[in-house]
Amino acid sequence: MDTIFFIFSKVVQFCIEPLNWVIIFVLLSLLFLSLRKPHLCKRFLLLALFDLLIVGWLPSSEVFLRALENAVPKTNLSQIADSNIGGIIILGGAIQSGMIGLDRGEVSLQSSAERVTKALELIRKHPNLPFIFSGYSGRLNPKGLI
Repeated sequence: MDTIFFIFSKVVQFCIEPLNWVIIFVLLSLLFLSLRKPHLCKRFLLLALFDLLIVGWLPSSEVFLRALENAVPKTNLSQIADSNIGGIIILGGAIQSGMIGLDRGEVSLQSSAERVTKALELIRKHPNLPFIFSGYSGRLNPKGLI
């Protein structure tokens, strides 16, 4: 049952990614072009261009992310009292799994490396606290160390 939810989450994630809709719109326009319906072909190509313009070129996604991040004030790690911390949860998604890491016996960090580096800073500062690494590979067939 877990596998079904995992696959379903990947399908939903694909469908809600705005740049994936560019691919879908282009494929639909090619389908309507082969069916000799040029008016529908043009509409889907315009939708693809509009989607690419809004999501891929204009900083629209950056505006929404910045507003979301600014809603919560940044906390300085040195100002947190030791008694206020019960444990450390390290979010997954920062470690790259793959064949290169497997061949070399190493761990590769992705662009979310600050998740691991900040967690290591906290673990070093509070060595007696329990910590949990969450997540696993986001692939259907994981390969490598993770």
